[in-house]
Amino acid sequence: MGSRYVQLAGIFFVSICIIVYRFSVYPVEDVHLQKYEGKKITLCGQVFGEPTKSTYGTKFVLHVFAENCEGKKVSYVQVNTSSFDPGITHGAKIKVEGKLTKPEEIDDGSGRVFDYPNYLKKDGIYFIVKNAKVISVVSSEQFSIRKTLYDFKQKCIASVEALLPVPHSFLATGLVISGKGSMSKDLQEEFQRVGLIHIVVLSGSNVSIIGEVIVKIFSFLPRVLGALFGGLGVVLFSLMVGGSATVVRSTVMSLIAIFARLTGRTNSALISLTVAGVLMLFWNPLLVLYDPSFQLSFLASIGLILYAPRIEEKLSDKYTVFVRLVRKKSELNVFEKSVLSIVSSSLGTQITTLPIILKISGLVSVVSLPVNILLLPLIPYTMLVVCISGVLGFISQTLATIPAYVSWIFLEIILSTVHVFSGLNFAAVSLGVVSTPYMIGMYSVIFAEYMWYIKRKHRSSF
Repeated sequence: MGSRYVQLAGIFFVSICIIVYRFSVYPVEDVHLQKYEGKKITLCGQVFGEPTKSTYGTKFVLHVFAENCEGKKVSYVQVNTSSFDPGITHGAKIKVEGKLTKPEEIDDGSGRVFDYPNYLKKDGIYFIVKNAKVISVVSSEQFSIRKTLYDFKQKCIASVEALLPVPHSFLATGLVISGKGSMSKDLQEEFQRVGLIHIVVLSGSNVSIIGEVIVKIFSFLPRVLGALFGGLGVVLFSLMVGGSATVVRSTVMSLIAIFARLTGRTNSALISLTVAGVLMLFWNPLLVLYDPSFQLSFLASIGLILYAPRIEEKLSDKYTVFVRLVRKKSELNVFEKSVLSIVSSSLGTQITTLPIILKISGLVSVVSLPVNILLLPLIPYTMLVVCISGVLGFISQTLATIPAYVSWIFLEIILSTVHVFSGLNFAAVSLGVVSTPYMIGMYSVIFAEYMWYIKRKHRSSF
């Protein structure tokens, strides 16, 4: 145990040095477009990533050419248009016209301010063009893995939406491939009030489930080929769903786990998480400060690794005593073990994420624990039947009818439970604006408690 923490201490020290260095060399402004701020400008570039489309228009990132719509691409700009154009896809060459402005902070009206400029800055975006006029769109004819994956993703979404009604189809695609962006704002708020929003934000758990399925699909191959194709499948899936910080973190950890299996080594979740974090922050140091999804995903993983096992051990000991008194035997059945695991995981993640959740939203879900106990066991099965119905939908809508109906039943249970619990007056409590120093203070207490636990456990081992 001691050697593992020595390794972690070394990795942590190296990580700090890397992050400090990367911060020192990270660009603080866009020197190419700075002189055009506040002016009407015509920009030409290529769409980067998957556009966000709705009935109100399209939002996408434009990788801007230096000049004459050719040559070197120098800047990223977020473009918002009021029109919907199906030709705006990854790799498409587009010319737009509009006023170049810097993004502004967003005040939710309760005194809580979202640092939108730095949120975009972490992606290299320093300027936006609102209500842009699209002058021309030329679809890319070159083969692109990203575009192929995005097209396949849209076909999967269309297949599921053809089989399921709204909002079941939104939840189904949100669980598997599109995240909460496919859900209405009201539905997102209901999931947030009951503390279940994590299942529809393409969290690490969702990606891990899909990754494990991909690896098992190729398990019939020789070990090296199975690991190679399994790892490639995980990477392609992460690209298809968008490659957010949460997805990347889970993908890196999945790849480390695959490598550990291949080499016969023991995979340490804590070391895997640390390595994933170091690699991501080396690539983009701003994630640690300005990306809520990275922060929440990383902290939730720490809670699962460091606190959930401790809580489960304590709960199991207490519950075993209770069972021994009631049933005259100490063994727990599968259902009891499953419930204890869910309770422990929920409490573990809440311990490490509560301070930052309070900082971001000020909202605490009172019903989170019972809702998670009721619904989390259903999530993997729901994702499985959704995937089956979506794939069969490509072949025949008739073949997909039965799995689609099963998925509708599961989705209906989830939606009805969330709706009932979110409607309770006491479902969520708002604690107002929580300052950064207060959040840091809470994490200091959590860190001090864990160090005290390690010190006590180390002494008891002698």
